[in-house]
Amino acid sequence: MKDIKDIQDGGAGNPRGAKHVVVVGGGMAGLIAALYAAKGGARVTVLEGARQFGGRAQTTKEGGFSVNMGAHALYKGGAAKRALDDLGLSVTGGTPPLEGQTATWQGKPYLLPVSLMSFWRTGLFSLIDRWATTRFYANLPKMNSADYVGMTLEDTLMALLPAPGARAYMHAVMRLSTYANAPSQMCGGAAIEQLKMALGGVLYLDGGWQQMVDTLVDAAKTSGVDLQAGQKVSDVERTGAGFTVVTSKGQVSADAVVLALAPKQAASVAAGLASELTGYAEQAVPVRGACLDVCLSKVPVEATSFALGIDDPVYLSVHSCVAKLAPKGGGLLHTVKYLDPLRAEKASALEQEVERYTDQLQPGWRQHVVSRYFRPGMVIANSLPLAEHGGMAGRPAVETSVPGLCLAGDWVGPKGFLSDASAASGRAAGRLAAGAAAQPQHAQAAE
Repeated sequence: MKDIKDIQDGGAGNPRGAKHVVVVGGGMAGLIAALYAAKGGARVTVLEGARQFGGRAQTTKEGGFSVNMGAHALYKGGAAKRALDDLGLSVTGGTPPLEGQTATWQGKPYLLPVSLMSFWRTGLFSLIDRWATTRFYANLPKMNSADYVGMTLEDTLMALLPAPGARAYMHAVMRLSTYANAPSQMCGGAAIEQLKMALGGVLYLDGGWQQMVDTLVDAAKTSGVDLQAGQKVSDVERTGAGFTVVTSKGQVSADAVVLALAPKQAASVAAGLASELTGYAEQAVPVRGACLDVCLSKVPVEATSFALGIDDPVYLSVHSCVAKLAPKGGGLLHTVKYLDPLRAEKASALEQEVERYTDQLQPGWRQHVVSRYFRPGMVIANSLPLAEHGGMAGRPAVETSVPGLCLAGDWVGPKGFLSDASAASGRAAGRLAAGAAAQPQHAQAAE
């Protein structure tokens, strides 16, 4: 590992005369920011406090299984996929088939309605619910999500879908696309925009999201980015026209800094510079899930690879049905309960609940467990787009009040949600930090 002096002196691919950008945080947002800053001609250093890069996108490898931290999906029409394409990077995986899969209501399985035919075949709906739901989908492409900014998702669905069965179904679909279960808090406009994008489909990645992390890391190395793990940053100080970044191993000078951290971490590191971050950190409502990740020697019911709870905020998916995540004959299964931020639940009760749902859809699964991970309150996204704060517009801008100090992460900028917000803000932050864009909105507009 290089020491602080080596970072200051630069190295191969990092010319001395170039603008020095320091990215604090080596998760997805930080790696994308680093690549765009390097693309803009800057000398780039990434400082990651952990021993490995990738943050929540890291994947555990064991016995031929690749286990993500919960159920991860890459949206084909999202900012993350666009950033990879723009950088000339590719990932492989498969799209899960939803036709013929399962919806559950009051403990009973039904045909999941995903097409015109299945909408009219399923026993899930009344005639009124069928008509209301098909009409909603027909009108969705021309809906102006801005009309519902400032409204909660609960009020939005009430206005758009008076039929209770149709409303319950659409809420479940929006939980699936946003990973969020906060209808009385979430911005309806943000949920509609996310649903529009999500209908373009997803990819489950071969080898888990580690494939994407490794692809970004390799690209960063090729671009001359100096990747430094085990460098925990405690403070960023203004020094003349630039910055001093204080780490666990010394100090680094920078012309620009990108904080690709969670809200509270960013506020703490920049406490002496950008005091407005404290307010954003305090108002942030994390999106959380209780995730059961199971490696199986055999999937008991191969025909059931996906199930969505309509009246219960749960979901099950066998990701290995379309992606290379398990050894031959085995399977990787995820069951998730989307957690209500206004309700406290015990970890033991949550575990029993996701186990029962797995029992219902995959009876006999316990006999085939190779290993399992239960994550009772995993952070899926750092900040819910709140109706009371104007949805996405209520998130902090990529460029802070301090020129040259930028933010990136799934809680930053007006574009995208989940990993797509990380990618959109990372792209904009990297460009701004390298001086490739004069205004923050110009960088974001390209998304």
